[in-house]
Amino acid sequence: MLLEQISVHRFRNLKTQQIFFPSRVTIISGRNGQGKTSLLEAIALLCHTRSFRTSTNRELVSWEEAPVNERGATVEATLRTAEGTKKISYRLHNGKREIFINEKPIESARSFYGNVRAVEFTPEDLSLVRGEPQERRRFLDRTLAMVDGGFVEDLVHFQRALRSRNSLLKQLHKTQANHSDSTFDKTFTSQVVVFDQILVERGSRLVAARAEFVRTFAPIVARYYAEIAGDSSEEIELELESTFLNDRGEIISADELRDQYRETHRSDLDRGRTKLGPHRDELAISITIDSTRKLARNVASQGQTRTIALALKLAAVEYLCDRSGEPPLVLLDDVESELDASRRGALLKLIQSAKNQIIITTTDPKNIASELPAELDLKTISKGLIEVENA
Repeated sequence: MLLEQISVHRFRNLKTQQIFFPSRVTIISGRNGQGKTSLLEAIALLCHTRSFRTSTNRELVSWEEAPVNERGATVEATLRTAEGTKKISYRLHNGKREIFINEKPIESARSFYGNVRAVEFTPEDLSLVRGEPQERRRFLDRTLAMVDGGFVEDLVHFQRALRSRNSLLKQLHKTQANHSDSTFDKTFTSQVVVFDQILVERGSRLVAARAEFVRTFAPIVARYYAEIAGDSSEEIELELESTFLNDRGEIISADELRDQYRETHRSDLDRGRTKLGPHRDELAISITIDSTRKLARNVASQGQTRTIALALKLAAVEYLCDRSGEPPLVLLDDVESELDASRRGALLKLIQSAKNQIIITTTDPKNIASELPAELDLKTISKGLIEVENA
């Protein structure tokens, strides 16, 4: 998979322009605040539909004033893939987005994911280790979504049912005082059980896919960690923790799960939200040092945290390539600020031996250019505009 060119219009602090990527490795240099990260964000949008920096679409629109009828942003790219050339368009207007592939509108998430595969490494990736469980779930789900259309469909239907169930719980919580207990309980159960069934069916498939992914993914992460850290006394382990799994790591039967949901009806009603399900799954990352195993989020040093985050991303690159048969794009944002010299060297060494197209942002290209292949393209960005392009 190769990104040939990208066009941006009113996106973040980028000027309207078309940018070409003739080489396998591209370095984009510039001072902070010039638009380096915004460019990588625009590329990643074409992979995930959502920004890795914000959940608010309006923040993606240019800071500059625009006529009322032009208050939107557009990102378009041309890629060469194993399936042929693809033109991907992301159009944002008044907070709503539209996505087109070869000028045809995308009607479902399943038909979108997998058209562009990319793995980004940003300073915020330390949250994969130290952040909340939702950060690790998002990483897990985004990686799976790029190679498993069925997983995407199950995730969309599960999330839709979960939102509806939670909305119903809040609504019924407000009205229960106006009905007798027996009448209310019967009405409540008959309405909520409809969503219980969807959560059980879709949720079981979600957790099964996640569990299989973790079993395959964990040894890859451990191998990259050992290679980067160079310390045989440290080991990394990954485990999926889910209310849908029993003690043996197997999916609980549908009947048992439906019973569990029924048992949580009253407590869920009191809280106004659903407690049980894969939306609370945790990708537990453990580090073993001198035969002592502990959760990395609690004990990992800054260096260990960076190494784990880097190992996760490198493992994702390998996993996506193995599953799709096509190397994904690799987007590295400001790597010199988060990685010390040894870790940065290990990363760049691994990248040199790979076949992936790589786009790197930096404030000082001299720090990394010497460790990369000679056939690279150096671009400079200033005030949101690519100024210089040297082959």
